Amino acid sequence: MFTIAQEKLPTAQYLKTEFFFIMSNYGYSSPTAKTSGLIVEDPLIQDGKIMKHHKRFGDFLLVFTDRWWNGGGQSTFHLQNIVGQQILLWSMTYSGSYNKIAIPTLMGALRTTYNAREFCGGRGPNMYPSDDKTMTYFNTYDGDFSHFSANEKILGKVGEEQRLLGGHYCWGGLHTLTVSQKY
Repeated sequence: MFTIAQEKLPTAQYLKTEFFFIMSNYGYSSPTAKTSGLIVEDPLIQDGKIMKHHKRFGDFLLVFTDRWWNGGGQSTFHLQNIVGQQILLWSMTYSGSYNKIAIPTLMGALRTTYNAREFCGGRGPNMYPSDDKTMTYFNTYDGDFSHFSANEKILGKVGEEQRLLGGHYCWGGLHTLTVSQKY
């Protein structure tokens, strides 16, 4: 770990703005995510995927990492110096899974909030119907970017029955000792 003056750290608002920019343009739910080359197989997790986005921030790199696998995932912001040491600034962890038929609805729900720059526990809106109206995404969340939890699920019609097609529980926030209040 390295030290950095408090006034040289990014603010929560800056990180939140970057989160929406990255997720709407490069993240899992982005229409160009699979063709951008940014999402690759995660060498550390079987059947896992990883996406990294770097941006210069003063003398450091601001590194956003999103990794997911069957059963959950984690998103983080770090500041990294030239020798690779990192300071964790923010994180979001989620656990759960979805049936493959629900993934397009999940991606649509996530795109809705990321593109609108609405932070709903890091996930989608309160309710989002699938394009064909056979599935509905629901999200209940508490808190804001600095400290939050969310519980999302997708219900869908299978024959004449309404069934749970998956869900995630999410939580996270700022690592407050390292985030500036001024910059």
